[in-house]
Amino acid sequence: MSTARKNYVIPVSNGILEPRHREEIGSAIWLFLWLIDKSTKEQEDGNGGWLGLVLGGTPITARYVGEQIGESERSARRHLKQLEDAGYIIVLESTGEASGYAIRKSKKFHRVKPFIVEAENEKPEEKPEQPRPKMADVEAEPRPEVAAPPAKNGQNPGQICPRNKEEITGHIQGEDSKPLRTKKRRAVDPRRIAFIDALKRAWDFYNPGVKFEPSPAMFRNLDLFMRTKRSLELDEFKRWLFNRFTSEGVVPSEPIEKWIGGLEKYAHGPLDRYGKTPTKSGAQNGDHSKAQQRQNNSIDAIKAAADRLAGSAGSDSEGVFSGG
Repeated sequence: MSTARKNYVIPVSNGILEPRHREEIGSAIWLFLWLIDKSTKEQEDGNGGWLGLVLGGTPITARYVGEQIGESERSARRHLKQLEDAGYIIVLESTGEASGYAIRKSKKFHRVKPFIVEAENEKPEEKPEQPRPKMADVEAEPRPEVAAPPAKNGQNPGQICPRNKEEITGHIQGEDSKPLRTKKRRAVDPRRIAFIDALKRAWDFYNPGVKFEPSPAMFRNLDLFMRTKRSLELDEFKRWLFNRFTSEGVVPSEPIEKWIGGLEKYAHGPLDRYGKTPTKSGAQNGDHSKAQQRQNNSIDAIKAAADRLAGSAGSDSEGVFSGG
């Protein structure tokens, strides 16, 4: 007896219906919707927005994604790359064939605006009550089919308000009370300026005549990259940049926001045209051993030729002297 699968409603902005999004997403729309559905939590992106972590940021393979939505591993890998290049998702980290993903501008959990709480001493006559508009006419309010975030401290679902009456009226009435809580902004990474300067120097060196013009997307992806690589030092970052720009098949003028998230794959050296890191020590040892083998073969061949020459010369001389 099969068990019926339970369905849920996921929030999707109607901005996705614009022609430009249709051109950029194309057939990857089903994979994009699956990523939204599997977004289990959100974190700040450092620019006032939210990143939706797919399965909490756990690395997953293209094969697994393809099995979930009913397409091949090759198609799933192509669609993931398409969404990453278009800026809809970000690759958090890679472990072998698996990678963690985050959705940019996520609206799954942080969609509800706080209610406006009026002071008790405000006269109703000065501000007459307006008829409440229908949900269909208000795009800024949450739609009823989408569940609001869990309630806290006995509040209604989705409501954000002070905990008690004193916190509402304390500042208005001049009473001593605790200040309202304010949201703390994320501290700026101290490496940010140095990393941007290293990017500019590398860009100017490998793109002579092309102006370095960082975009907001580059800053966002760089900040996310630094948060995932907290122990990365400046010298090592410069070495990764050098390895990236000296790899085969790399386009130096490609926008930084498209490849900064995957810079770690150049940690062990430049990549060849197949995206592989050649083992320098192994190649050097192999070349050395082959050269040594060729040299030994040459020496053995010379010795063998000398022995044959000496043998033939000896037999000829014996024939001459014995035959008279």
